[in-house]
Formats: sequence, C-alpha cells, structure tokens
Amino acid sequence: MKSLLFALRSQWPRSHSSSSTGLGLWLGSELMERVSTGIMGLDELLRGGLPAGSMSLIIGPPGSGKSTLARQVLYEALGKDRPGILVDTYESFDLAKEVMTSYEWNETLVGKMVFVDCYSWRIGAQVGKYSGHPKDLTELSIVIDNLLSRELTSDSRARLVIDSFSDFINHAGPERANKFLESIKAKLAERKITSMVLLEEGLHEERVNAAAEYVADGTIRMKYEEAGRSLMVRRMIATPVNLKWIPFNLARGVDLAVANYFR
Repeated sequence: MKSLLFALRSQWPRSHSSSSTGLGLWLGSELMERVSTGIMGLDELLRGGLPAGSMSLIIGPPGSGKSTLARQVLYEALGKDRPGILVDTYESFDLAKEVMTSYEWNETLVGKMVFVDCYSWRIGAQVGKYSGHPKDLTELSIVIDNLLSRELTSDSRARLVIDSFSDFINHAGPERANKFLESIKAKLAERKITSMVLLEEGLHEERVNAAAEYVADGTIRMKYEEAGRSLMVRRMIATPVNLKWIPFNLARGVDLAVANYFR
C-alpha cells in the first residue's frame, strides 16, 4: 500500500519526565481511549493513536503530505467499519477517490467515504447528497448536523477531515471561520468523532493560525524541503510529545518498514 513511511533518523526517547506534570501526562496518555491513524510510526509517536473525540490541526505548506496523512486516517477508519467523512474544498469526490485509489487503497472501501462537497460551487453546481460553500458557514453547519444525525449512530466512532480550513478563512473571514470551528468541535467531541483540520502554512497571519490552534486539541506540523518531508507532533491532549522533526517518505509497506525504527 502506497502510504506514509516514517523513517526515524535518530532514536526516539523512551524516558518520560520524572516531574509530577510529566507523570500526570504519561498516566493520562495511558488511560485515554485512542484511535489508530493507520500509520504505525505516527501511532507510536502518539502513544497509541489520536485521542478519541479530539480535533487535531495539521499545518504545513502545499506538498508536505497533509492531505495524504488525513485521508489515510479516514481509510483506516473505513477499514475498521467506522464512518469516514471528508469535507473537501478543493476537489470533486471523483477526483478524491481517484487519488486515494492511486495509493492502491481498496476502491470499495474508499467508495464508502461520506463526502461533503465544498468544491463544486466553484463551477456553479451542487454535487452529491451533502454540499456547502466555504463562505456560508451557517448553512454548512446545518449540512454537517444533518449528516451526523442521518449517517451516524451514537457509538459510530467516526473520523472527519476538513481539507482545507484555509478556504473557510479566506472566504468567510478568520473570526467567522474560528467560531464555526469551535461549534463543530463541540458537536464532534460529544459524539466521540475524531477529526483533523488542515491549514495551509504561509497563507495567513500567525495570529490566525494561533487562533485555530487554540481551538484544536493538538497540532501536527509538516514541512517539505529539499532534504525531504518531515513532521512534528507539536502538542496533543493527554500525550507527552518530543519537539523533534521526524522524517518520512511517501512509500509502500508502512507497517513493516516503520517498526524497525522503534526497536
């Protein structure tokens, strides 16, 4: 499976802080329910996966791997018979499926993804069962409410991805976009829906990014340089983190290849 391959170039530290804060954080990480990202190395960094019902902000420049990472989280959910919801502002559902199946992901599973079309307004159309405009966040909130009530059960443990929140900021403005994010986060947390919100680095003022980080439960930063791609888990609720950039590649055999780096 073509996917994210996390190749550690330095040994990941095994020790935890001996302080009361560090101990409390470690205990919290052990007790909190986790959901797998489908990426073994990332699950290891997160002490078992993303905290259930949490919202993570994924920040990085174009080409850094944000969309691939987020879609792999959705694919992992679909593979475990959990709903995967993609709120997509920059591509049609057909193109999204085409890209995902190009990773050699199962086409039947990909087809089960619930799609919220926030793209087709660009061509003056509404496609699919659920659609909205990144400028009209009140209407989009209603669309998502309807989706949650129709498509999900109370214990569905779904995953949801917003790609890209930058379009909401650009079209609706930072203040309205952030209020929308706060509202959606509360609704998702109540249903234990784990979410990822993608934000384009370099498009917004730092205070706009900081406001989105304030709403989210965690932040994963990604970058793409001449030396390659890397990511850092900057913060995550109830999860001890180490502020180091971890190199990764887009490649096959993620589970087997990554395991060796954590021994």
